[in-house]
Amino acid sequence: MNSRVGWILDVYVEGSEAIIWLRTTDNQTIKLRDRYQASLYVLPKSIEDGERLLSLLRDEPSIAYAGWELKYTNLRDRRRRRVLHIVCDGTSAYRRLVRSLEESDYVEELFNTDLLHVQQYLFTRLGIEPTSKVHVTFDEDGSLISMDRIDDDMEVPPPPFTALYFDIHTSSQALTPDPNRDPIGSIEFRFQDQEGVIEGMSGASS
Repeated sequence: MNSRVGWILDVYVEGSEAIIWLRTTDNQTIKLRDRYQASLYVLPKSIEDGERLLSLLRDEPSIAYAGWELKYTNLRDRRRRRVLHIVCDGTSAYRRLVRSLEESDYVEELFNTDLLHVQQYLFTRLGIEPTSKVHVTFDEDGSLISMDRIDDDMEVPPPPFTALYFDIHTSSQALTPDPNRDPIGSIEFRFQDQEGVIEGMSGASS
């Protein structure tokens, strides 16, 4: 088992894995992996419809968990309602599940489907925001075993990240260009002691 202290540099999700990049206190960059399971909540049209859904979902090999929970479904609700919490392995299984539930006659409403997968992972499993200072333990394959946040609010020096500065220029003079109609003309960038310009397309995309 390995142990490091550092700052969360980046987090993203690939299939059934969450990828965490860490910048350590000794200025090394390491890549860690963690299991990712996507989840959503379903408000069935009735308790009977919910039970029918449960019987169907429990036969699916990609479903890791399906069961009833009590949740508030609206900010105006004064009481919690019975909803189905469904957890599945990976992003591809999640996409198929959402499409199937959207077309189901048993479903009244879906919840949490608008969250990005990386948001789901950060909010529901990791519970630690990027750029936080952490203590991590992991195995020889880079699989995350544990992560604990270190309170560094009183530290003056910022995390040892490198910064990339860039300025995007489009063909439009509007304050908020439309990416579908206003292509990028050029990108000016500055990284440490290097500066440059990347030329883009000058005509509108078809």
